[in-house]
Amino acid sequence: GTDIQKASGLPADSAGLAKLWLEDQKRSVKGAPANLPDAAQVEALVKQSAETVDWLTKKVGMQFSANAAAADGIGAYQLLPISSDASRPAGAEEVEKLEQYVKKLGGIIRTATPAWKILTTDDGRVSGVAAADGKNRFTFRAKSVVLASGGFAADLMKVTSRQPRWAVYVERTGAAKTSTGDGLTMGLQVGAKEVSDSWLMGTQFAPAYPEMTAAMLGERGFAGATLVNEKGLRFVKEDLPNITSEMSQQLDVWLLTDSKDPEKAKTLRNYLGFDTVVHGSTPEELGRRMGARADNVKQTIEKLNADAAAGKDTAFGRDPINFTSLTQAPYFAVKVRPVISGTIGGFVVTPDFQVLDNALKPIQGLWAAGELANRAFYNRVYEPGTSLLIAYASGRAAGTSAAKAALSK
Repeated sequence: GTDIQKASGLPADSAGLAKLWLEDQKRSVKGAPANLPDAAQVEALVKQSAETVDWLTKKVGMQFSANAAAADGIGAYQLLPISSDASRPAGAEEVEKLEQYVKKLGGIIRTATPAWKILTTDDGRVSGVAAADGKNRFTFRAKSVVLASGGFAADLMKVTSRQPRWAVYVERTGAAKTSTGDGLTMGLQVGAKEVSDSWLMGTQFAPAYPEMTAAMLGERGFAGATLVNEKGLRFVKEDLPNITSEMSQQLDVWLLTDSKDPEKAKTLRNYLGFDTVVHGSTPEELGRRMGARADNVKQTIEKLNADAAAGKDTAFGRDPINFTSLTQAPYFAVKVRPVISGTIGGFVVTPDFQVLDNALKPIQGLWAAGELANRAFYNRVYEPGTSLLIAYASGRAAGTSAAKAALSK
């Protein structure tokens, strides 16, 4: 619905995106509450996305890709932030533009000054935050506080206590090292109600060492990978935009490949080990070294090759263009794990992102945004390309509501 998208001639509208978003959520792995995602909140979020982009471009000065042609995993179209200087990352310019906008309006930004406590009055109303910069302690008095400190994807204890199945992946998280849930801790200390079913974001998977990635993938990239679990069986349609949730349900996940490319095979040999990559002259030998049932691995590879020859995935319906047969011995199995990119969780909030307490009443003076308030938009699968929309839209909504409350008599 943006001017940029309309000018590109691409058929994309907010109602269509919301429909695709909600439809794709139906493939979530089991376990989440039945009322997730909240359809009304998804639709409201997407409906104002054009307004948010308009604000970011005309008020803040950001730039987005002019052709809007980056198709995301659910068939909609993304606008991608771009940099005016090709040598700089787009993300760096995003932050810079936001910083300049805040300062232009008289705002003050203090870096390396972490807040550690939310201050409250005797009646429980939020009255500011306590912070420190390593030398000095500060008390910032405020009628409204917005928590926007991100998730807890880099905190082993918080992940373990909420979704222990994902704990093994924390050591190789793709989230910032500072994603340790500080805002979550502070909110809980003043009685904020946390959601009951936190989940983890992830969009890709990775081997033990980065150098192995190119060697394990064929010309179709991640979409062309063939994945099996600890039993040696395929468990997912591999060319879906996000399969990390399905991977998290397995004890082990292996990517199967062969020796069609001698250079790639040579690279994989450099990392041989029972927790990195194993090889075998036959599918049965490969299965034994994986610790899987040898006959399962044999049958999986035979069925894969038969389906590739017939041009039809009879097991999961993967697009035939993404099928790669495994015919050249020795065969390889690379152990891969989901890469965590963030968390889905935070606090229970109102539609304008005011934080609720355990009695589901608004905490006066406290709002949350981003990963501290994104649970309503997902079940147990992350939609690639939606986190920036939620970050900007929830930040604007929380900030607007917090400002109105602070300025009211």
